[in-house]
Amino acid sequence: MYPLHPHDPPRVGPYRLHARLGEDTCTRVYLASAPGRPAAALRVVRSEHTSDPVFRETFTLLVETARDQHSTYVAPVLDAGLQRATLWVAVARPAGPTLAELVNGHGPLPVEALRPLALALAQGLADLHATGRAHGSLRPDAVLVSPHCALIADPGFERAVTEPEYSAPHPVFAPPEGGPSPAADVFAWAATLCFAASGVEGPRGLDRVPFQFRGLVDACLKIDPNLRPAATDLVHMLGGPYPPDPWPPAVREVATRSEETMRRLLYAAPPAAASPAPRRRRTVALVAGGAALTLVAAGAVWALGPRAAPGPAAPDTDRAATGRITEAGCLEGTGFPDPPGEIDDLDAMDVAFSPDGDLLAVTSNTHGLTLWDWREGVEIARPTEHVYKTGDPVFAPVGCMVAVVLPKEVESRVSDIGSVSTYDIPSGETVERPEPPTPARESEYSGRTARFSPDGTRLAIARGGNISLIGDEATVGLVDLSTNEITGAWGTEPVTDAGFTDDGRFLTLGPAGVTVWDSGTGEALHTERRSSSTFLAAVPGHDQYVHVDRGVVTWWDFGRRAVVGSFELTSYIGTANTYLTHVTLDPERERVHVGWAIRHPDEDVWNDPEISDRKSTNHGHLWDLETGEDLMADEGEHHLARPLALHPDGGVIAAIDQDGSVNLVDADTLEILHPLL
Repeated sequence: MYPLHPHDPPRVGPYRLHARLGEDTCTRVYLASAPGRPAAALRVVRSEHTSDPVFRETFTLLVETARDQHSTYVAPVLDAGLQRATLWVAVARPAGPTLAELVNGHGPLPVEALRPLALALAQGLADLHATGRAHGSLRPDAVLVSPHCALIADPGFERAVTEPEYSAPHPVFAPPEGGPSPAADVFAWAATLCFAASGVEGPRGLDRVPFQFRGLVDACLKIDPNLRPAATDLVHMLGGPYPPDPWPPAVREVATRSEETMRRLLYAAPPAAASPAPRRRRTVALVAGGAALTLVAAGAVWALGPRAAPGPAAPDTDRAATGRITEAGCLEGTGFPDPPGEIDDLDAMDVAFSPDGDLLAVTSNTHGLTLWDWREGVEIARPTEHVYKTGDPVFAPVGCMVAVVLPKEVESRVSDIGSVSTYDIPSGETVERPEPPTPARESEYSGRTARFSPDGTRLAIARGGNISLIGDEATVGLVDLSTNEITGAWGTEPVTDAGFTDDGRFLTLGPAGVTVWDSGTGEALHTERRSSSTFLAAVPGHDQYVHVDRGVVTWWDFGRRAVVGSFELTSYIGTANTYLTHVTLDPERERVHVGWAIRHPDEDVWNDPEISDRKSTNHGHLWDLETGEDLMADEGEHHLARPLALHPDGGVIAAIDQDGSVNLVDADTLEILHPLL
């Protein structure tokens, strides 16, 4: 559950909004109430879709069809606004945890709870199918466990509204044939039962389903959809139709406590609109139709019984479902396949060390993202063979997850734009991360900058591009890694670089200068020091950053509004063919490395689809803050001329030389220890 944002309306139609529950491609979802009506999950269509007549017609047909559905085991449509400028639909949101929250928080369900669960869901599907409808995205998050019985939440809205091309929104629970159909719902029913009995996502929990149900569940998981029973067959095989047996006492007690918590929230005083505060990664949330609502009573743990020991796939599938960081070292094993072949010419563009210092990420437009055991000089994985420009690899501060900018095709422009994906090395899971709603002129917002928060729970993604485009669309989105949902969006100008401070504030560099943001509220605290630079580096532990403006490197304290130090890049030539390549800070030695380059007159480096900075003439400067000395002044075209990364322990530098090779350099003597290859 997220607090309301400043731009969220306090009311929609007769409904008062209490909290934001989540969002998807086309809608935002709120917990809402109206006088004399049950609590609702209110889906409000985003403004960019309401002017589309085809979308309006499809949405209206979907809502009108759902209104005709009457089932004790399916959350009903309560109301809708279909003739207004803003489209919305209210679906009943009975109190209680979701099946996902119940199992993740308390362990697999006891045997005596599986039959009432299976029967309720089968009867709900049978009722849907009888009216010619398929749910299309049944999974544990779409099953509500009220104190009385289970029922299906979000009766088909998530798939039909957010996935018009019918790609599986929850692939772990989707059948191999894809697409929404009654047979696909039966497969998802079986996969959901596997999860309820085992705690393992999807069909891989089949071996822990009790024997009295296993044959039926296995029949529903057949690859051929024609061999699966119908939902009405499931009802009869389970002894129905009749009301399911009551929940065991432990299950009913958890559901009752959640019901009480939700009622307190609904009948409390109207909340003040505010942007979301940072959330802990392990917060347990309830999800209903893509909407998260935390309802677990504080300080209470209601175990359903001994938690079954997880199988080998359980950690990976749990993490894969949420996009969270796997807690493992970078060399403890990788879920990605071995590299496809050896590399002779790396032609590196950027480098980054993992937080444990064991892994080095190297990006190249020839080889994509390559991951190295740098001490042994061995490539261990190549998660993608394509990156956008330099790729800008950034590791999370915990675990072993790296964010990289990838190319993305857009119909309105000839060349690609950037898009951010994360790669969790131990699990081998790739997750495309969301951004703020697409601007009307997306083709101009080409670049992307991704930065992890200091605690590793969030990822900020910022758009860059044409500095003349300053509109009303947000250019910075804050992604909660545990849900892969945007919890905050702010800013209206393109961003060329960004970074978090230790206390969670966020710095952006754009046409107006450096802006300091409160990442919890999205408030711009102040903007200062207009800059022609494209890079900045936040100073750990201080209200400070380093940036370059018109050939002058400045170490700035934005708390005291004072210059800590500055020096000129004496050889820097400010022309149209000159560009910065990197600003890296060594806080332990109080050094700043600045790289800049001059394009070759016959090469348009940035428009070349296979960018290689060795086509340019590169220069490197290493400035000592204490002495004011440029340690590279007499070195000429040195091995620190291009982007570099400092090892977490501070003793080693990974540096790209003029030819695109990567060298490991002693941070004190600046001598090459050994090349990477």
